[in-house]
Amino acid sequence: MSSSVKNSRILDVLYEAFWAPDFAIGLVTGALGGAFAFYVGISRGRAFTLLLAMTALGAAVVALSVTVMAIVFAFVQGDYYTLLEERTTGGFVGSLRTFKIVAVVGALSIGASFVGALTWNSLPTWAQAVIFGGSVGLTSWALAGSVQLLFLLSWHASKRADLERIRQKAHELLDS
Repeated sequence: MSSSVKNSRILDVLYEAFWAPDFAIGLVTGALGGAFAFYVGISRGRAFTLLLAMTALGAAVVALSVTVMAIVFAFVQGDYYTLLEERTTGGFVGSLRTFKIVAVVGALSIGASFVGALTWNSLPTWAQAVIFGGSVGLTSWALAGSVQLLFLLSWHASKRADLERIRQKAHELLDS
């Protein structure tokens, strides 16, 4: 594989990850969370609780991403696989990119939130704001992405059903 093809795929992934509404939601909420932590301040106990809650939410998003990806795998057989392979950028593997991005963002949310919970007391105020804002941003990005995954799952289900209806109609026409 040439380096220009690899670079193109990397740019496709970055574009899909950062040019999506769920990223914008994460960016705005992260900035607001960081500003709140910096200007208002958050006590040790409250920060620990909130950061551990964000860790749990990140874990739930990763689990949801894997589950939804498994359901999509169940849909993808025969003609639907061929359709995805031919009509999706990157083929069948490319069609799973959104699921992977949401899972990675959820995992980053787990890491940032857990590290923040463990180190909160030892951090200066500006670092607390960065950790808290980053955790809020990653968690809300992951949550918004998981909603997007549910819509994507619904879309795949309807397209799979459409394909089955087309196949049945074709059989009826051929049999008559």
